[in-house]
Amino acid sequence: MTAQTSEFLIHEGRIEQLHSLPLDPYLESRGIGIRAISNGHSTALWRGYIGFWEVFDDELFLIGLLDFLNQPINPATVFGDRRFPIKADWFSGRLEIDRGERLSYVHMGWCSQYAQRLRLYIKQARVVAQRSYDQRKLLLRRYKATYEAEEEFRRLLAEKGSSELGPLGGFTEAGLKVLGWPAVEGREPWPCGLTDEELAQMVEPWLLHCTRPGPTGH
Repeated sequence: MTAQTSEFLIHEGRIEQLHSLPLDPYLESRGIGIRAISNGHSTALWRGYIGFWEVFDDELFLIGLLDFLNQPINPATVFGDRRFPIKADWFSGRLEIDRGERLSYVHMGWCSQYAQRLRLYIKQARVVAQRSYDQRKLLLRRYKATYEAEEEFRRLLAEKGSSELGPLGGFTEAGLKVLGWPAVEGREPWPCGLTDEELAQMVEPWLLHCTRPGPTGH
């Protein structure tokens, strides 16, 4: 599977990359194949839709749906007479939010690693807890234990600048810095992803197709 497009979540005034699918339990319980009612899908969006979400008053709302052509999906095709914003009262579980610089890139699903991970724990739409994790510490612990002892891996990077994980072992400049590994001369690492400002600029035009909760929802 190709790396997949994120869902997006507005939380505490920030636009976040949401790497969870809180709509899927609803679709599965009702046997709805959303790709059949959208404009198709791409290899970077196998699910056929992008969900836009917001946490408002400690509750999770679906505020919009776009297809892979960035066109709005009519909520009636999924929810009947319900209209956005729709409280996600069907969802209980954990939401995974990735923040900050990308440390490593994996061309599959949502396997890339970022500097910070925020987890929101949801019970029938209500946020009941949240935890934040410094992924840089995890990266350092995991890869030092695995690869620092792997002479063949280090030799491949030194000689070829690549491995089965991709250029520079799949690490970005930020990831290499965390590991304390020098860049390989003449080899460009994977980019570190979008800044918060770049992410907001990308998502804001799509939010025009969304309806946010609260008295000033738009």
